[in-house]
Amino acid sequence: MTRRILEWTTGRPATVMIIALLIAGLGIWSFVNLQIDVIPDITGVQVQINTTVRRQMI
Repeated sequence: MTRRILEWTTGRPATVMIIALLIAGLGIWSFVNLQIDVIPDITGVQVQINTTVRRQMI
């Protein structure tokens, strides 16, 4: 398997270069479009539950 991959890549250097450039371009695009906050949100998670209660006559 490894021998076949090496033979294929050494026989087609232009194709391998194009594939490598496409992968590098995809990585650069992903890095540029990565959404990172400048100041991370460090507040604790809070949950608010709203309910209704029927009044009972005692």
